[in-house]
Amino acid sequence: MQGTSRNGRRAVALTVALALAVAAHAKGAFQAEGTISDVQTRAGEVSLRFAGKISLGYATASPSDSTTPWKELNVTTAGVTLTIRDWTRRHRPDQKADPAEIDREIGRVHKDLTDFAEPGRPLRLSIDNPQLTFSNDGQLVGVSGTFIYTAPPYK
Repeated sequence: MQGTSRNGRRAVALTVALALAVAAHAKGAFQAEGTISDVQTRAGEVSLRFAGKISLGYATASPSDSTTPWKELNVTTAGVTLTIRDWTRRHRPDQKADPAEIDREIGRVHKDLTDFAEPGRPLRLSIDNPQLTFSNDGQLVGVSGTFIYTAPPYK
């Protein structure tokens, strides 16, 4: 970066940081874009109603098998309950969160979700450790996970 001004180096650093932040929001097997409503917090969990498009990637065999084919499931839903419970640490889906982290994250997540819950306001979301629940007749009736990330929609 020889010959680059201090402000120019700062701009490059901020661009890299922004790119990393966007990549962090976009990672994970469960991605969704749509609208939410009915945000509720109770006894260590956050729930909401989601309507929109869900994209879920999954493997059909053990991750240690290098020939494991990756599959993708795409679902459009008019309204499904999404619940976050059994919290894990932010960007560490294999580590349980401690009680202080859970309380802090529930407060932050509830505020973020409430802001997005305005009628018709779109958002993107991703959840860690997704679990889908289907009815006997094949309808998606619920989604649960251990952490939720929210962002405005792509333009």
